[in-house]
Amino acid sequence: MTRGKWSYKNWGMLPDRGEFAGGTGIELWAYIEGDTEDVSLERWSRLTNAFSGIFSCSMGSMDSARTIIPVLTFAKDKRQAERNHWGSRGHLLHGSLPQETICTENLTPFLKLLPCKGRAGISTLLDSHRLFDAEWYSIFLDVVHFCDKDKKGLSVLFQGIDMVLDIERASRRDESPIPKPKPLDEIVCDKTRNHIKDDSCFPLDNPLNMEWSLSKLFGRPIQGSCSLDFAPTEVVTVAHPYERVISPAPNTILVEEDVIFSKYMITERFLTRKNRISVVISNPHSIEFQFIYLDVFPWFMKPFVHTLNARFLSSKAKYSPNFEDIYIRPSIDRKCGSYFELRMHIPCNSTIEIAWEFEKMFLRYAEYPPDPNRGISIEPSILTVFNADDEINKIDPIAVIRTTSLLLTLPTPDFSMPYNVIVLTSTIIAMLFGSMFNLSIRRFVSLEEARRLKMMKLNILVFNLKTMLKKIFVYKT
Repeated sequence: MTRGKWSYKNWGMLPDRGEFAGGTGIELWAYIEGDTEDVSLERWSRLTNAFSGIFSCSMGSMDSARTIIPVLTFAKDKRQAERNHWGSRGHLLHGSLPQETICTENLTPFLKLLPCKGRAGISTLLDSHRLFDAEWYSIFLDVVHFCDKDKKGLSVLFQGIDMVLDIERASRRDESPIPKPKPLDEIVCDKTRNHIKDDSCFPLDNPLNMEWSLSKLFGRPIQGSCSLDFAPTEVVTVAHPYERVISPAPNTILVEEDVIFSKYMITERFLTRKNRISVVISNPHSIEFQFIYLDVFPWFMKPFVHTLNARFLSSKAKYSPNFEDIYIRPSIDRKCGSYFELRMHIPCNSTIEIAWEFEKMFLRYAEYPPDPNRGISIEPSILTVFNADDEINKIDPIAVIRTTSLLLTLPTPDFSMPYNVIVLTSTIIAMLFGSMFNLSIRRFVSLEEARRLKMMKLNILVFNLKTMLKKIFVYKT
């Protein structure tokens, strides 16, 4: 469960190289045992419904239209499941809800899964107001099932929360619980930029040497400790010399360089007005990489595969980029979406653009999500990075990068029209029914006949009165 936009330029690489951080909204992937895809999808439905009830979210809506079975992506999880004696009879399924909102109802069940229920230890810092006010945050849950040597089933649960806090904004909550903008006289403006008005300015970034503490950022100190093991422990310290003599002396010294953390890789995705999606991938490193690109589309967004192409925006390579592997699943209306996986190499100090066109489909009245005029969120794409010579089915990826979600606008009908039609139809039916009812019970006669009828009615009334008076006098006598 993730919200916010991760800035690779300012914050570097994602925590754990993006292994646990999902895309915007809610993202779920799991390796499920099953001989066929139908069996795995049925068990996937049970899993999503269970998570939906536990975390009070909409995971239960991850049906076949929002679920895919990737081929190249998440290969690490497939290998891990096979090593844990699950065998090869299974499928890895992936689903996403990019428009899902994260709130306190999702955080409270997460805290209840902790050993101390968020009442002791570092988990006491998790205040919902501070967490959801962060620039970027990600709540993840990783469950691993495996078998030991005795073929006994065991489970391991990993829980974590990653967040990026603005120190200045988080510190202002102690002064005012309600977020308020900083007064203009306290803002340090960038004097190198031209200001449009005297009462506006372009603020500078926060200084790097700001004083902060956990209790100041989260508004509370760490309360107590959560002891999981009460067994007595012994600490043993072994003194050893800092310098050691290596004999024979080595000729060269190998220094392992973590190229991913030395610079950041940029992956941006754009949606143009001409129904065209463009993905720009930049490699600022001095070595070549290979990557797997996964993009998923709903059934009402049909990509044209024949328009899929790649080109260098900036590169010293003497060849044009080509797709080494392509896996495509077409969509079926109202049953399943489409997706494709691309594997290709990107040279050093290069920028590649991958683009394709798509077509929008019309939705039925009841198929539009809430607030359709805002648009429909398209789930983020996933970029899995490997070394140039790695075997993607055997080697773990260097990093996993996710783009932001896209906002797709669809032609929306006038949702008040059905109510207008109902009111108009009811009015017409009432008028027609009233006219027909009057015609069916009303009697049409001539004027002379009407006068005779009146005299007849008067005579009948006089006759009835005489009869009544006679009965009264007879009763008295």
